[in-house]
Amino acid sequence: MKKLSKLFKLIIVGLLWTYILLCGAEWAMMKLWRFDILDFKSWQIIADWWNGGGKIKTGRDFLFLASIMLVVIIWLWGWKRAYLINFKNVIIAPFEWLNRQMLKKYSQGERIVIKNIGLKEEKQSEEDIIKEQLKNIGQRLDNNKESTKIREAMAEKINMIKK
Repeated sequence: MKKLSKLFKLIIVGLLWTYILLCGAEWAMMKLWRFDILDFKSWQIIADWWNGGGKIKTGRDFLFLASIMLVVIIWLWGWKRAYLINFKNVIIAPFEWLNRQMLKKYSQGERIVIKNIGLKEEKQSEEDIIKEQLKNIGQRLDNNKESTKIREAMAEKINMIKK
């Protein structure tokens, strides 16, 4: 089923891209060289000129030939690029744009801004700051005493094992 859907997408994209490219190429060729790429008579004139011994001499002749070849190259390249497009996003894009516009339109009204929610911190006096620092230093000293006791106990156990 997946292969069938990919084939269906390839065909639909190819048809749409071919139509768009042919319309653009026909317009450009008519403007530049008065040559209709969809008209059999225009191709017959080129074939008669070529079969009658026509030669590509001037830069304009080379540009005409290059533009015909370029149409084929652009057709293949564009078909591949168009096939790689995620069409779900392309179809949804206008609705997303409309949604963003509506959000902008309706969210521009009055807004309530609440500031300073929560408890205010009281400024600590210098005495409180010094007491807190002394408390922290005391805890560090207690931790050092604890570690000293643990080291002494370990040293005693090691000495007992050695004896």
